[in-house]
Amino acid sequence: MRLVTIVFTTFCIVCTCAMPYAVTVFPANGTVMVLRGGAAGRWTPVLFSTVIDASDAVRTAPDGGAWLVTPGNDYILLGNNATAQLSSVSDTAKPMMSSLLLRRGKAYAAVKNSGRFVWELVTPTLRVRVNNGRALVQADDESRMLAESNTIAEIIVSAPGKDNESMRLSSGKMIFGKQDGSLSAEIAARGADALFAEVRAAEQWMFRPVPSLAVTVPQLTTRVPRSSGRFELRGLSDPFAVITVNNDAIEIGRVSANSNGEFSLHIPIQPKQQCDLQVTAYTIRGVATLRHQVRCMPEAGLDIIAPREGDVFASKGITFSGITLPGSAVSVQGYDIRVASNGMFGPAEIQFRNDGVIRANVHCTGSNGVVTNRIRTFTIDTSLPALEWFTVEGLRNGTALSPDVTVRLGTKNSVYASINGFPLTRTGKNTFEGVACVFADGAQTFVIELMTAAGKKFRDARTIIFDTESPYLTVKEPIELPSLSGVTKRGAFVTVRVNDAIVIDRSESAGFFSFDLSKKLAPYKGHNVKITVSCEDRYGRKGIPFTVTRYFDLSH
Repeated sequence: MRLVTIVFTTFCIVCTCAMPYAVTVFPANGTVMVLRGGAAGRWTPVLFSTVIDASDAVRTAPDGGAWLVTPGNDYILLGNNATAQLSSVSDTAKPMMSSLLLRRGKAYAAVKNSGRFVWELVTPTLRVRVNNGRALVQADDESRMLAESNTIAEIIVSAPGKDNESMRLSSGKMIFGKQDGSLSAEIAARGADALFAEVRAAEQWMFRPVPSLAVTVPQLTTRVPRSSGRFELRGLSDPFAVITVNNDAIEIGRVSANSNGEFSLHIPIQPKQQCDLQVTAYTIRGVATLRHQVRCMPEAGLDIIAPREGDVFASKGITFSGITLPGSAVSVQGYDIRVASNGMFGPAEIQFRNDGVIRANVHCTGSNGVVTNRIRTFTIDTSLPALEWFTVEGLRNGTALSPDVTVRLGTKNSVYASINGFPLTRTGKNTFEGVACVFADGAQTFVIELMTAAGKKFRDARTIIFDTESPYLTVKEPIELPSLSGVTKRGAFVTVRVNDAIVIDRSESAGFFSFDLSKKLAPYKGHNVKITVSCEDRYGRKGIPFTVTRYFDLSH
């Protein structure tokens, strides 16, 4: 009797969820995994249940499916539907093939993370996270790590409500059976249909990408200059993720990761203070959060905030800033920089003459008599394109109220610009315009790529905060009292106050509103009145209120 085993493999795959696709991956051990695409970007992970060797082959079927041909001429045809066609496969193997071949999960695609691919495979009792080929396997108790290996080590996890059946992963191969692996004995004792029906009922497969987040610096204890109260926090996340740092529920830092997922920001903290930082990464794949405890010890010294080591600039004017002891003297390349009473210096722009790799010397004579010299290395290349200004049309208090906003770019040396891969329209010698779209609220980072006529490219990133769910409010101007009109979100409730007294209470809007305030304003004839218009939706979310002060006289 030929016994067919299930194969599980770590893999790297680039995919586009906008179009159907079928990708086959051949790892070194000869295992195969296929992802099949479908309508509207839906996809199905397929686990082939045959251990193959070099004589096996995968061929493309006429309908775009995949044929797996084995030496015994057993084959599996994966069509565009949700069923597997089996031929020349033993009766013993068919139930396992039928139950495990095709799995429908939520429509996510693998997302490239600086050359790595991060995803999770989740069952009722098992979580497998693969990052750059390394598998981290956890049980329901997420604090208990079961295995970490380049290939998934042997792991046994009991199915819910079952004493004997379990899932075993060993050297990349997965089988279902008893803990001793005697699958054939179990089939003989109970029958394949009964065994795999229970396994099929117990499992829930789903692939879902998860954002990565790790703090690399500092460790538990970091040192900061005395009385300065700042230290550098560095880490890794997804490319262009928005990183926020909270201390006691108060945001104390925010920065965007670069194209490699690296981020760095300076965090204010009191000397000898111990705090529990919450670091959060907002990415297109979701949100990741971790806690990092830091205790600061006082130390005299020099902390350079900008520029960062290894930065590349398209301008010869470089801004320096940092922190040291109050009363110290700081200079860069011999140019003095003023030090404030709190020890902060800069930002001050220092002009450099030439392009190339610059090793700038930052010299500090501390108020405690300690002399410190720091070398900061960066690169100047004025032939590179550069983003000089970036504006977003229609922001309200720095927040975009629409899922698609018009952005305008002012650049240098640029003949082409794109945002998140979509080309922008050139409106001038170095100006561009286009539309940025999102599918979810929150802080969204847009990758801007610029290119010169010579083909030199430079990437930058900007973050826009979107809030399309909260109600918005616009009052038509000029305001001609006693009439008041405007537009708001359909279904929102509009309230009007005159000198803080409510005169219109929660009037439901059909997308616009218009009020005649003649009677309400009569007592205020000949006086200045403060009119406040506010709105909220049925869920209690409030829009940004509009307030104006006007002189009111009915005779005019």
